[in-house]
Amino acid sequence: MSIPATCHFRERVAARIGADICANRLAEEIVQAIAQGNEDLARFACRSHTGAPVYRIAVGDRGTFYAVVSPEKDRVVTLLEPGGLIGRGGKRKPKRLRG
Repeated sequence: MSIPATCHFRERVAARIGADICANRLAEEIVQAIAQGNEDLARFACRSHTGAPVYRIAVGDRGTFYAVVSPEKDRVVTLLEPGGLIGRGGKRKPKRLRG
């Protein structure tokens, strides 16, 4: 199995959560939680304008973040902070991601 974290996701984890968090491991946990329907770790929030699903994730004592996942749900593309905006297909206004 390939590593489910893109380079962009690894950069965002280091910048937004902390360099001490292993982005590859976090991505593996997110992909596994989605596959198993574990909403305690990854809860569906919305879809982006490209159709990519966005999941709300809890990262221990670091807080809540949002992970944009590939449409196939096998790779984590990027990480957004609460308050960030996500464009959605067919919608005029982007959605503000709540904390």
